[in-house]
Amino acid sequence: MKKIFITGGTSGVGAAIVRKFNSEKWKVYFSYFENKKSASKIEKKYKNAKKIDLNLESINSMNKLNSKIKDKLDCLVLNAADTLFINNKDYKKLTPDLFEKYLKINLSSQYRIIYNLIDRLKNNSNIILISSIASKNGVGSNVAYSASKAGLNNLAKSLSKILGNKVQINSIAPGLMETNFTKKFSSKYFSNYKKKTPTKRLTKPDEIAEVTYAISVNFKNFTGQTIFVDGGAS
Repeated sequence: MKKIFITGGTSGVGAAIVRKFNSEKWKVYFSYFENKKSASKIEKKYKNAKKIDLNLESINSMNKLNSKIKDKLDCLVLNAADTLFINNKDYKKLTPDLFEKYLKINLSSQYRIIYNLIDRLKNNSNIILISSIASKNGVGSNVAYSASKAGLNNLAKSLSKILGNKVQINSIAPGLMETNFTKKFSSKYFSNYKKKTPTKRLTKPDEIAEVTYAISVNFKNFTGQTIFVDGGAS
């Protein structure tokens, strides 16, 4: 049985990835933070799923992953992130301290997890970083979020030169989606976005899950890349 670890697996893209890989008979480790009730429901629903408590602001929590995941992994998906919605006109509300906070959560912590779990990855395995269209167009919840997602794309490119042919590492950059993560956006914002998108619709979490699965199973000699799944919006 193949094995995968997904961060942030209780909702949105993470939950869609859990569902997809479970349907393909993989053993799925997934992390949660605070939302233990949802994690327990997922674990109960899918017999091959196992929840892991993970706090991206806690070095100790991330360093414990090695003791919580004993299996060798075929795929590592780093999806968990955090942000604060700040309008451009209120940009000064994003203080340097807040900028550093979200950079640590969305970029530095991702590197720490990779660093801690790299020896758990099999040969010919995959690391997939869930980025964002904001990494390219700079239009996100705040400047720190956009910058950190751009950093993920570069991290995939840079680490591909180090990991070589042992581990493929790539980013997937979704377009705007309707999830708990974006629930603070107005209906007008979503409507305007769709009008400017060639396909005239939003990206769906299940579509990101399908691309994630395709990369982990079917893509060969493919590393250091960023795939934009955004209906042509970028």
